[in-house]
Amino acid sequence: MATKVKPVPEGYHTVTPYLVVDGAEKIIRFMKDAFGAQPVFEPLMRPDGKVGHSKSEIPSS
Repeated sequence: MATKVKPVPEGYHTVTPYLVVDGAEKIIRFMKDAFGAQPVFEPLMRPDGKVGHSKSEIPSS
């Protein structure tokens, strides 16, 4: 019998947006200011100085 797969992994909610944007620093700052988002880790930077990867969590109210 096949093993059941959880549709939502542990620690995640039903909506987990993944954004690919120019000016990621501005989006990160906006998410912090508007929603209280907290970084999970320091952003990983590309050689050109732009954000290559970042993860933030918005606390539940």
